[in-house]
Amino acid sequence: SPEEIPWSFQHQLDVGYAVGRLHFDTLEEYARYAETVVAAETGRISRPRRITLFGTRHPGDQATQAMADYLVSPLASSLASSYPVETILEGAATKERLARLLGGDETPALLFTALHGVGFSAEDPQQHARQGALLCQDWSGPTGPIAPDAYFAGDDVTDAARPAGLVAFFYACHGLGTPRLDSF
Repeated sequence: SPEEIPWSFQHQLDVGYAVGRLHFDTLEEYARYAETVVAAETGRISRPRRITLFGTRHPGDQATQAMADYLVSPLASSLASSYPVETILEGAATKERLARLLGGDETPALLFTALHGVGFSAEDPQQHARQGALLCQDWSGPTGPIAPDAYFAGDDVTDAARPAGLVAFFYACHGLGTPRLDSF
């Protein structure tokens, strides 16, 4: 947890070794995760050899426009010569579509998202369950409110979802939590 491994140390691990943080609340959750990794690595679980790139482009939002033009599109071009790549941009990058990619009927072997993450204050009761939720194309843009039907949060993963074997990389803000003291 962040209480045991500070964000500043985590940041240095990220910079030097490109590693992330894995934190569960119970030993059973760690065990379930480890069992799934072993099943995927030994071939008991497999996904179609496909990479899916998912990015939004919100009107009036330079960040998502830049990510679509200078990150997602060039990445798709670069990978396409070696792997089957599906690119989901703009209008197709909806919350409903993301649900199908995260354990639904379209789950790829590798999913890369480039979009905004939703931030909640530490005092907000939704913060624990929804911090870093992925803001989909359903959002009207910088001038509109952010409603729950525009973002995909951890509590949107249903019991029917089967994400085992999926490797997901979520490039988004607010994915590391709500720092108390610094910007890590």
